Amino acid sequence: MTSIFKALVNVPEPKQTRSQEALNRFLTTGERLLAENRFEEAGVAQIAREADSSVGTFYRLLSDKETLSLLLLQRFFTQSEATIINILAPEKWQGKSIAQIAQKFISTLVELHKGRAGTLRAMILKASRDPKFRDQVHQLNEFIGEQLATLLKARLSEISHPKPEQAISSVAHMVLGILNQHTITGSLGGLSQTSLKNELTRVFINYLGASTK
Repeated sequence: MTSIFKALVNVPEPKQTRSQEALNRFLTTGERLLAENRFEEAGVAQIAREADSSVGTFYRLLSDKETLSLLLLQRFFTQSEATIINILAPEKWQGKSIAQIAQKFISTLVELHKGRAGTLRAMILKASRDPKFRDQVHQLNEFIGEQLATLLKARLSEISHPKPEQAISSVAHMVLGILNQHTITGSLGGLSQTSLKNELTRVFINYLGASTK
C-alpha cells in the first residue's frame, strides 16, 4: 500500500537479514526510550548498547539520532493509516450499527496509542517547532476523521444530533483529543484500559445521539 503521507526521512532498506534485525532493534529500543522519557538524554552509544548492537552499526544504518526519531514518528503515521483503512473498510460494516462501529473504532485507537506516550510527546514537540510536520499531524487526524465519516454518513437515520453533518465531522477529532490527553498525561480519571474504551465509546455514541445497541 502506498501511504498518503510524505516520508519524513529516507533510509535505505537493509539488504542483509542481520542489518534488518539490527534496524528493528534500534526502532524498538527508540520507542521504549521514548515511552520511558529517556530518548532525549540517551546518546548513540547507549541506544546501541540497549539494542544489543554497536555504534558503528547505528551510524551505518541511521547516520544520526534525529533519523531514528523521524523513523519512529513515520512508523506511527503509517501504522495508524494502515490500521484505520483495514478496520473501517465499508464492506466490513454492512448491516452494522453506529454503536458497533464506535466500539471497534475506539478499541482500535486505544490499542494504537497504548504505550505510545513518548512517541506522542515527541510528535507534539516537533509539531510545535516544524510547520510542515504539524501539517502531517493534521493530515493524519483528518484522514481518520474522513474514513470514519464515510461510515457514519451512510447511517444518518441513526443520528439524532441536531446538526448531524457537523457531528459526523467532529466526533473523531473529539475522541482523538481526549485520547491524546490520556496517553500523554495518564491523568484521565485514573481509568483502566477497559474503562477508557467504555467511556470513550459512550462519549462517541451519546454525542451523535445514536442508539447504544
